[in-house]
Amino acid sequence: MSELAVIVASGGTDAFISLTEAGKTAREKALESAREVEAITGQISRATASEARDTIRALRSAAEACRKAVKKPYWDAGVLIDSTHEEFDAPLEVEEKRLTDAMDAFDTAERKKAAEAARLAQEEASRLEQEKQKALQDARKADTEEKRTELQQQAVQLGEQAQTAKAAVVNQYRPVGSSSRPVWRGTVTDAKALYAARPDLVDLVPSQGRINAAIAGGMRECAGLTIVEGSKIR
Repeated sequence: MSELAVIVASGGTDAFISLTEAGKTAREKALESAREVEAITGQISRATASEARDTIRALRSAAEACRKAVKKPYWDAGVLIDSTHEEFDAPLEVEEKRLTDAMDAFDTAERKKAAEAARLAQEEASRLEQEKQKALQDARKADTEEKRTELQQQAVQLGEQAQTAKAAVVNQYRPVGSSSRPVWRGTVTDAKALYAARPDLVDLVPSQGRINAAIAGGMRECAGLTIVEGSKIR
């Protein structure tokens, strides 16, 4: 029974696995013998059952041995395929991990540097913005037009520098590996010259407080102003 071929493979790598006719015939006979024993009622039926069981056990043992024999070349081929793949893949895996670790370490260091640079840029932007506001306040208090213009020009320049510093904060957080494009920016160096060349690029805001103070001081005529006498109820 142990020599009975129950399973057969044919077709090489495109194997077709099937049961043999001899195997199917032996199984049907074993099942038929087993089914003859519906119940054990005495020694005779017990002996019949024992014989049928032994036949089934022997057939199952033969089928298991056949399964292993048929599977072995495919199993061995699978093991060989796996080991060949491992031989090919192992150095690639090592280098992939090494490069990934190196890139991660670099990116982490770059993020730390970017965060520190962004912090410094933010501090610089805040400082410039404060200086700008101070220059504007000083311009409002200036006692001469020349001084006021100078301070206003200084405020404009500080504002441009603050915007540049703020842009630097954004650039520091640009993701590693991302692309960039050139951005043109202008910095005011002479507000009067800019106004003369492109008045549409300059906002002129009259100071009503200073106008009223000048009128109270005796000014009655000024280009760009209409000064009329009124009354004030006390």
